[in-house]
Formats: sequence, structure tokens, C-alpha cells
Amino acid sequence: MKILFILLFALEFFMINSKIIQTKDLSSALSTASPGDIIELQSGTYNSIPYRLSSGSKDNPITLKAAEGANVIFTGTNSLCIFEFSGVSYASIEGPFELKDAYCGVKAMDVTNVKISGLKIHNTQQHGIVISGENNLVINNEVYDCVMENKFVGKSLDGGWSQCVSSWGKNYNSGFSHNIVFENNYIHDAYGEGLDFLKCDNCSAIKNNITNGFSMNIYLDASKNILIEGNILRVNSDAYDTKWGSACGVGMSSESGNEYNIDNIIIQNNIIIGTRMGVYFFQIGEGSGYSNVKILFNTMWYVSVAPLWFREPKNSPTDCELVNNFMYVDWYQDIIPKEAWYISNNYYYNKLNVPSQYSDTNSNGGSRAAETLDLSTVFNNKNGNCNYFDKNLDPECLRPSPNPNDWLKLYHSGTTKSATVKISKDFSGCLRSDSTPSIGAYEYPSGCTESKDEGGSAGDDEQDGDVKIKFKINYCTSGNEAVKMVGEFCSWDVSKAYTFVNEGNCNWSYTFEKQISSFEYKFLISNGSSAKWESGSNRIFNLSSLINTVNSNPIGNYQNCSFVKSGNAITLTCSWK
Repeated sequence: MKILFILLFALEFFMINSKIIQTKDLSSALSTASPGDIIELQSGTYNSIPYRLSSGSKDNPITLKAAEGANVIFTGTNSLCIFEFSGVSYASIEGPFELKDAYCGVKAMDVTNVKISGLKIHNTQQHGIVISGENNLVINNEVYDCVMENKFVGKSLDGGWSQCVSSWGKNYNSGFSHNIVFENNYIHDAYGEGLDFLKCDNCSAIKNNITNGFSMNIYLDASKNILIEGNILRVNSDAYDTKWGSACGVGMSSESGNEYNIDNIIIQNNIIIGTRMGVYFFQIGEGSGYSNVKILFNTMWYVSVAPLWFREPKNSPTDCELVNNFMYVDWYQDIIPKEAWYISNNYYYNKLNVPSQYSDTNSNGGSRAAETLDLSTVFNNKNGNCNYFDKNLDPECLRPSPNPNDWLKLYHSGTTKSATVKISKDFSGCLRSDSTPSIGAYEYPSGCTESKDEGGSAGDDEQDGDVKIKFKINYCTSGNEAVKMVGEFCSWDVSKAYTFVNEGNCNWSYTFEKQISSFEYKFLISNGSSAKWESGSNRIFNLSSLINTVNSNPIGNYQNCSFVKSGNAITLTCSWK
């Protein structure tokens, strides 16, 4: 394997097998790369766009990444994409890179086994990322201020139909793309639709945070066999409204092929906050419609128009389900046709009578409606820090209360089958009860157990070595500031501090992937070469002590941080000192 180091001086250089070869630009290095090559970029600004990747092989992909500690920036123009390539296979862009000031960030057409990760993309006239082809992964990226061409027309638009991040069909939507996964991306403040699937088959959106899309946070167009799971879909600003209002959580139609029905769509374990509608289908063309839409175990919170609006399709849909959802909404709209839907065990929290279209299919279905539910006791409430009528609500506020007498009010109580699709885990990865699961995205804490391995049994007490620790802190940064953790694990060396991931809304997190036992630490805010340390004495972490604490209660406080235990994962949420 060859490792290529790109250094930005008057000219750019790369090294192959320890031999220095001079080249005019990064494009030459990319075009001459061979299977197995790793191209590592040193700090600098790269602007000889567009850059085009070459193909690797199954066992020897080509990788483009930043050298350790490097600050790599790509800039462009309003007429060109920064990365634009087609027909490439077995290649990855892994960053961390910043891409900005261009027509689009990454345009990868008809590619196979391509991975795009670690990118921070902003201020693009069109897409942040658009990809088509087979077996591709878009993971761990942040994309915002995209489709800026819509910014100054805003509320005069019917929709704002360009996409911030999207899969397209092959050959510019003339055929289907397959097996494209969007996972753990933060897409926000977009003047285009947040994440779109256009002519995509067997594709997924998993654990993304999509906030403030333009008309739609997620949109399915002429797509089938789609999984939308574990996402946060939020609207907390009217700056991105179209003339119809704020974005919908999930929208569906068949604009890219009127002959195709939306088919086999699973929308489960999502948290939808502040959107105009939860899930929306609208009819375009004579041949399009929907079937096999499953809406399961979602929490729809502060939705202004309707949890569902399925306008009359041209086809005769079948095998649709609305099961085990918690819905706090201001209004209800049509589910047409009602006979296509199996409805059971939903909770409707509002001040209106629930229309008959949302009634249970069977008389013992278990759905309930109320306006007097005490939210602060039924839910976790994070020691009284949750404002349930704020669109910036932390999703952790919607975790069930540890008090079973409170949470039982929202337990699945019907005797009919929960859903034809088996949902084994909840929003946070806890195992679901198979017989009496909780309603909404989170499972009740006492049922929050997870197998240690495929051969293990759920519910065993975790040993120290089985526990995954995640730290969270709320701190509003500006500019290039980032939250980091420094401590004994890195000999208090700031250059080796652990960098937290920006989850949005001033929330930052870091997950320890390797075993940790005990250490002293502090948080700091870095900005280039400068660092601002939090005040006070060092914080102390001890895994054995934490395990003893959480085994007695899955929600509580430890060393001035609050904790939540979910299976073999513990999240510690701390405040800046």
C-alpha cells in the first residue's frame, strides 16, 4: 500500500514509496493514484476544483483524508462543485475537510462502494452532497447553508425543490440507485430540502439530525424499500419556511416517475419536533400512489398541522400501519383511504377530539387521547430542565420517566398485535419489549436492556468491560470554536485532546469506543492554537463507581453530571463550569 502525503507550499508534493515526486496540483495526485493508495492532506486551502477521484478495488480502496491534526479547507466558485466524479468504485473521502463557497460540495454520479464522511460543507449554491449508484455510504458529515440560491426568494417559493443532501437515480434519474445509506449526518439550516431519496431502492436514513429543511426535512420521490429510523427531524426557525409554512418531517410522492408507487416504506423510532406535518403523502400524476407504509414507534412533538396527511392516491393502497406512536399535535388531517391502514396503540396528546380516521382498527387496539397528561412526570424531565413547549426541546426530555406508575399511562395496552414489522430496539438502542412495548420512540427504562453479544442474553448485568460511555455537554460556540476533553488519558496534552461532535443546538458529544476505567479530566474550548479551559477543580471519572450508581437507578446524577443508562450504554450530560 502506498501512502501519499500532500503538502501545500508554493507547489504541492506527494510521496510514493518514500520517493518525493513534484506535481502541480492535487488533481494530478488523485488521477495517478492506484488501488490501495491513501492520500493524506496537510493543512492548507485547496481550490483547483473540481477534484475527481479514481477507482480502487474491493480489497484495496483509494482513500483521501486529512493528515493527523491538519486543517484542510476546500473552496470553490458559484459555478463548480468541489468534488465531482462519476463511474468511480471503491474509493472514500474521509476528511475531516471543510468545503465551502461553491456551487456544490460533492457530486458523485453512478458510483459504487464509495464512502463520503468527515466533511463540513456550507455556503453552496446547490447541493451539499448528491450521490447515485450502488452500495454507497454517506456518514458523519455536517451540511448547512446549502441551496443558497433560494435564500432571497424564500417564502415566495411553492417549495424550494433542490436538495441539500440527496441520492439520485442512476444516469440522472433514468434508473434506480440501490443500497445507499445516509447515517449520522447533521443537516441543518438548509434553503433546500434536507435529505432526499430520488428513485432509490433499498436505501436508508439512520440516526441523522435534520433541522430546518426547506419544505421537507426528508423527502421520498418515486422510491421503494426505504428505511427511515432513529432520526431527529426538527424545525425551530421560520427563516426557512416556504409560502406553505415550515418543513414537513417526512414527505412522499412520485415526481421523478409518475409510473412508480411509493412502496414498502418503514418510518420507525424517529423524533419529529416542530414540523408542519409529521408524515405527508401527496399525489402527482396518474400512476403514482402508495402502499406498504409502516409508521411505527415515532414521537411527533409540537407538530402544527397534522401527524399524518395522506391525500387521496390514484392507486388502491394496502398493508399500511400506524402503530405505537406518541403524537402531540395541533390539528389532524386526512388518512385516505382509511381502510388501507391498520391503526393501534397510539397516544394522541392534544386539545381536540381525535377524528374517526385515526381510530383503532380493532376495538381492543389500545389507543388513547388526552389533554391533561402531566408531561413533567410521564417523561424524564431532566431534573426539571425540560420546557416541553419549546421547539429546541432536547430529545432526552422525551425519554420515559423511571417511575413505572407514571410511564404506565403510555404503555402499549392493546391486545392486538403491535406491528407486522418487528421493532427490536428503540431510538437509543434499547431492546423493545416484544409483548408490551412503550409508545413512542423510547422504551421504558426497566425494559432498556441489550444483549452483550449475539450469543448472550438480554438483561444481564453489565460488567465494566461491556459498557459504552458517551459524554455530552451544552456549549454555544462561535466561529471555528470546538469543544474538547483533555485529561490524564492524553497526559493533559491539548494537542491530543478528544474533539467532541457538534450535534446541533449547542449540544456536543464524544463516545469512547475503547475501554476506559478512571481518569481526571476537564473540558476546554479550542480555537486554532488557543484554548479556553473550564474553571474549578479537575473532574473525576471512575467506571466502577459509575456502574454501581447506575445499577440502582437508570437515570440520575454522577460527579456533577446527569446520566441515562440505555442497555450497555451510559450517557453523561455535563454543564460547563
